[in-house]
Amino acid sequence: MASLGIILLTYLLLPNNNLSSDSYGYAIGIRSGGDLFSPHHLLYNWLYHYLSLPVKAMFPGVDTLRLCTFFNTLFAVAAVYVLSRILELLGVSTVQRCLWILFSGFSFGIWRFSLENESYILSMFCSLAGSYYLLKYALASQRIRYVLISGFLSMLAVLFHQIHLFWWLGLFAGILWRYRSLRVSLSYACTALLVPLVYLLVFVSTQEEALSLRSFWTYTLYDYYHGNASQTFGLKQYIMFVGVAIVRTFLQVYPYMLILLRQHWLYFIPLVAILIWLALLIRTWAKRKKLVAQQNVSIDQSWLIKTHLLILCLQVGFAFYSNGNAEFMIMTPVLLAICIAPKWTLAPQAFSSLVFTMWLWNLVYAAFPMYHYNMINQKEKVNYMKQHPDARFISFTNLIQNQNEYLGGNTSRFYTDDKLSPELLARWIDSGYSIITDMPDDHKILSRGSFADKNLGDEIWQQYRLEVVHTTRTLYGDLHLYKVHAKTVQ
Repeated sequence: MASLGIILLTYLLLPNNNLSSDSYGYAIGIRSGGDLFSPHHLLYNWLYHYLSLPVKAMFPGVDTLRLCTFFNTLFAVAAVYVLSRILELLGVSTVQRCLWILFSGFSFGIWRFSLENESYILSMFCSLAGSYYLLKYALASQRIRYVLISGFLSMLAVLFHQIHLFWWLGLFAGILWRYRSLRVSLSYACTALLVPLVYLLVFVSTQEEALSLRSFWTYTLYDYYHGNASQTFGLKQYIMFVGVAIVRTFLQVYPYMLILLRQHWLYFIPLVAILIWLALLIRTWAKRKKLVAQQNVSIDQSWLIKTHLLILCLQVGFAFYSNGNAEFMIMTPVLLAICIAPKWTLAPQAFSSLVFTMWLWNLVYAAFPMYHYNMINQKEKVNYMKQHPDARFISFTNLIQNQNEYLGGNTSRFYTDDKLSPELLARWIDSGYSIITDMPDDHKILSRGSFADKNLGDEIWQQYRLEVVHTTRTLYGDLHLYKVHAKTVQ
């Protein structure tokens, strides 16, 4: 419990002040109750809307977005608690259990999304709970209700985010492999009906389109058909993104870290900690001490380890298919804990040093900067647009549009790059519209979006005269808003 308290306290002390576009977008629907169902995370907004109602009744001034991030913080701690119970059932010692809990809680992916208003934490909690009840069936008491509960919770995870279908499938494959019982297999399989049933109810309740197999299928896989599940990159960029995503599952790696290192010598401390940890490993190995001790496991334990290894491969495989999407790898640390901890005991000194180094690294390079600095917060740009109600705003992402809407602004004047073309921009300029953009500064913030093809790339903006009308001080330096003018012919 002390480990859980440390994780919770760390999360609460450093809230994220640079929330993502989706965090604002989801909060808009959750607050209003008008947009509660999105196909790829169907019930997330719906659940948080109704969870927030009693809190708002008691505290009318509470901010919906902050409340939702608090819910995710609690579910993140609950998820690592369920992991602890799983490891306990698998016979993992108290010390190793505590270290694996801290390892998971302080992995960058889980830490990051525990402070956002996105659906990855809640779905991971449900999937872990599904594994826990299947574990109870296999190791503690073979009551069929545990199989039903496991399947139900795993399907509920899919309703909170579709990526967790692979977790349900992995558990189902494990059941088919271990139990040659039609009763057990059908009990788990019947829970799959929950997803199409709920999607069907939502479809007929919210969609104007006539119900057909094609319309229902297209709605269910909306993000896949509309290209939101992945972006297209070249081979070199793909390899880079996959590699970075694997690292970022555990440790924050981002270009702004170079800026931090130039700011103050204290930011070098995590790098020194990494070197100390590596020196400790070499010293331990030089003394011929075992870094890993193998344990004997039962047939059921071995089956559960292999089942979750399959789940890990399915989840990470789909993340690779999605160009190394780090969000789809968020469950990797907890799955590694389930796959490794029962069979291999890691040297406590080396493991605890690793956990401390991870905590320090992600604290200094992720949690603190996102709390302390202005990095992607768009409030100044939103305020500028409020002061210029006739201007049209163009940006590559919908972050400023979502933040503007959440703060009560008019969104009809906000446009994203994918909805525009050079020809339309030219017509707007020729028609005398006031056009404001921040896109010429996109190169200052290296992200996946920086490498994506744009309809309005740098070569388009070079055709116009750009007048700086507002400057925002950020960690990346000065980011500008530009008013776009036609170039004067000499």
